[in-house]
Amino acid sequence: MTPESKPRIFAALSILHKALLGGLFLFTAFAFVLVYLKMFPAVADVELNRIFQVVAIALSVLVVFIGYRVFNKKLLTLRESGEPALEKLNQYRTAVIIWWAMIEGPGLFAVICLLITGNYAFVALAIVHIILLAVSAPKPGTITTVLNIGSDDLRQIGEVD
Repeated sequence: MTPESKPRIFAALSILHKALLGGLFLFTAFAFVLVYLKMFPAVADVELNRIFQVVAIALSVLVVFIGYRVFNKKLLTLRESGEPALEKLNQYRTAVIIWWAMIEGPGLFAVICLLITGNYAFVALAIVHIILLAVSAPKPGTITTVLNIGSDDLRQIGEVD
């Protein structure tokens, strides 16, 4: 493999993770400023606010829990599989992108609820999702350990020099 054609899966995952994290953070900050400066008209319906609170919390708990379970199940399957390292990494990439989307989705919903209702409690929920997304940053050492990939395999596919 030439240096230009190396997969560099870890670098791509890191960039994607930072983009998702940055996007959620900036959207949350932008929405907060719009609501704080009253530049976005909020719906003052108390009942709608309560409904959105229940839905946002339930969605957050449910989706994050399901996403975590599915992601961990996929990791265990990959660890025990006899797949080549590149295939394991490709499948890991798919699984982690789905996991990140399942963290980010309810966070985006919370920000939209903030814009609709003007309730700052949704900022707190969005911050929880930002923290969850930040904690799930890809770490090459952890990924290779979890997937049971050796340094020889990484050298062979061009991830390390």
